[in-house]
Amino acid sequence: MKILLSSLTQFLNLDGIAPEKIAADITMGGLKVDAVEYLGKGLENVVTGKILKIEKHPNAEKLTVCTLDTVFEKLTIVCGAKNMAEGDIVPVAKIGAHLPCGLEIKPAELRGVKSFGMLCSEKELGLAKESSGLLILDKNATVGEAFARVIGMDDWLIDVDVTAQRGDAMSVLGVARDLAALYSKEVKMPAYKLAEDASKKTCDAVKIEIIDKKLCPRYMARVIDCVKIAPSPSWLAKIIENIGMRPVNNVVDVTNYVSYMYGHPSHAFDMAKLASTDIIVRTAKPGEKMEAIDNKQYALTAETLLICDKEAPRAIAGVMGGKYSEVNENTTKLLIEVAVFDPVSVRKTSKRLSLSSESSQRFTRGVDICDSEYIANAIASLICELSPGAVCYGGISDNGVKELPINEISVDLGKLNEFCGHKFSEEQVAGILKRLNFEVKSCGGGKLTVKAPSYRHDIFAACDIYEEFLRIYGYNNIEEVEITLPYSKPVESTFDAVAKITDFFVHSGFCQCMNYSFLGKEDLKKENFEGIGEKYFVKILNPLGVEFSIMRPSMLSGLMRTMQYNINQKADFVKIFEIGSTYRLADVTGILEKHTPVVAADGTNYKIVETQTVAGLIYGALEHGYWNARKDALDFYYLKGVVENLFAAFKVPVDFRQLSDKTNMHPKKTASIHLKNGDRVGYIGVVHPVTAGNYSIDLAKEVIVFEIETRVLVENLNKTFKVKDISKFPPSVYDLAVLISKDVNYSAIEKACCKAGGKNLKSVAAFDEYTGEKVAGDKKSTAVTLTFQSDEGTLGDAETKKSFEDVIAEIKNSLGGELRS
Repeated sequence: MKILLSSLTQFLNLDGIAPEKIAADITMGGLKVDAVEYLGKGLENVVTGKILKIEKHPNAEKLTVCTLDTVFEKLTIVCGAKNMAEGDIVPVAKIGAHLPCGLEIKPAELRGVKSFGMLCSEKELGLAKESSGLLILDKNATVGEAFARVIGMDDWLIDVDVTAQRGDAMSVLGVARDLAALYSKEVKMPAYKLAEDASKKTCDAVKIEIIDKKLCPRYMARVIDCVKIAPSPSWLAKIIENIGMRPVNNVVDVTNYVSYMYGHPSHAFDMAKLASTDIIVRTAKPGEKMEAIDNKQYALTAETLLICDKEAPRAIAGVMGGKYSEVNENTTKLLIEVAVFDPVSVRKTSKRLSLSSESSQRFTRGVDICDSEYIANAIASLICELSPGAVCYGGISDNGVKELPINEISVDLGKLNEFCGHKFSEEQVAGILKRLNFEVKSCGGGKLTVKAPSYRHDIFAACDIYEEFLRIYGYNNIEEVEITLPYSKPVESTFDAVAKITDFFVHSGFCQCMNYSFLGKEDLKKENFEGIGEKYFVKILNPLGVEFSIMRPSMLSGLMRTMQYNINQKADFVKIFEIGSTYRLADVTGILEKHTPVVAADGTNYKIVETQTVAGLIYGALEHGYWNARKDALDFYYLKGVVENLFAAFKVPVDFRQLSDKTNMHPKKTASIHLKNGDRVGYIGVVHPVTAGNYSIDLAKEVIVFEIETRVLVENLNKTFKVKDISKFPPSVYDLAVLISKDVNYSAIEKACCKAGGKNLKSVAAFDEYTGEKVAGDKKSTAVTLTFQSDEGTLGDAETKKSFEDVIAEIKNSLGGELRS
């Protein structure tokens, strides 16, 4: 929003305050200023001068010597232009001027005649790209006046970046109100004089019908007859130009000027073109279309609010007027609209039609319903002033409510002080809020009841009041206080654990990736996800697109996409990991913890469960990095070893159990990961070929993945190591081969060995598995090495043999195995 300093001074006395300070104070008051600039830069030493005499140059045929009166002094200037005459008023650049064209004016001697300045053209003054001859000013221009002031450029432009909720600041008045509060000054509203024709009544000439008063709480109209459409006077045209708009005519420019000054858009209809004197505010009918003043045809939907006569729509409410009823040079009778439209309705219409305007930007932020009559009178007064002979009908045709309900907000002074970190008195708080035109009532005991003014649509709760108070008091005026927070070991542990996990995988040769936490149904379909039912998906209400509409319930999809991208870039192998969160809904049971997010769906409340997870993926053949190295295929056991090392690094013993019901994983090559107490904390396995095929990869190579909840790693982050001396005594090693059912996995055999082997069994390691013609079809032969070792002395044969036989007995009794001969 571009604001002229001269416009601000119409509401507020800012004498003695530098424009740069005003801009800085606006920013510190909560409205960011992007830029502040002097419009007359380069024209500071240029004044208007009257040519008293023009003489031929004694030594140059193409030059003339001009004598000029600038009131304060008479100057002799040598000039090469030919289009001036004695008595003309022209811009004079005095000695020391630095013109926009780059020229610096210095005393000069041209062919023997001294020259003390320069007469300027539009090009030299930066007002035009090309010009022929001097700029000749109006005969009535004041001699000796600063040239920038004469052309309306002796002003400062402040560019304010208005946030979406501050609709009141989309005007000069709104910014002036903030400055008034900051400087403890009073805003003075300009008084507009309006002569009405009492014999003609607006309410007789115009009837207003509002079909939906929720979409249009108030609609007001005035009628002005005998209007003469003409270009705007220079003062108005220059303001419109300086704020970045295009002057059109005296009527359109007045509506734009009043909108700029007060933030309440309006519209002028050519009343003679309306099919009836009845104005109907309604939504569009099926199939309705309208050509707007931008010469484009718009198809209207049932949600589009329109301003209509009895035949057709004539304007899209709050967005743009219609071409048919547009004011042009033949217009003589005006209907001036000042209305209030629902911000949500205007925004939806603007977005749906891809049609944004100065009007829609203000209506979407909200306008003041209480100033409607003042705005209508201001417009009528200015139009009558700029169109002598115009007749303004008496009164206003007004339909709707005059004000909207405003909630009272209770403010606890103690909570405000706690929020601010500073102790304020009730008088301080009430005083600043009153300067912002808030109604404040003291309820005793440090309690206040506060009511926002009608133009503040962004005030809903006590925290909004805190912000209003603080921005005027000044954030930089709050003393610095050292902040102390309660020690939070769980948070620290989480960060430390994530750092340790990251280091572990990086040192294991993995690359870290980061994927979006959003995905779409197509992604879940592609990975054949069936972990939870769709009703437990955390869905985003206003997603960027369908592909970002669900918070991910699994990390697999992102890893698979990253793998596919790397393979497409000719990567021979992929080793990646990611640490992030997965999301799901869960049924609410019992009393929820404070701040637990809850989602209502199908009449039922669900809590959002966010689980921090570490996931990884390997694919391809691993290169060892030297010229004669073999390429080892990355397989299940490679990744299982990495995962076992991860848990070992956190001193967490785990168990792997076969998992065959996970639809997107290979039923024979997938295991769930369990703690010793039986809790499942993740899974590891080979991605099902059908799922892998959806990502266009070579199915001859397996994709192996894991997902693990990090909570167990966080809980064991600071678990102490138990250090033992290395035994000084020799180990006893036995090899054992057993025939056992194919359904028994190695983990069960290992557990049976450890259970029966006693304290001296140090390790169990498989070294062979055989199935074939030498064993029964439902059997397999598994061979393991048992290592026995004591910390107290050398083990005797009898002792180790006893432990060995106990292991064989345990395998036979618990697993149905037998010693292979």
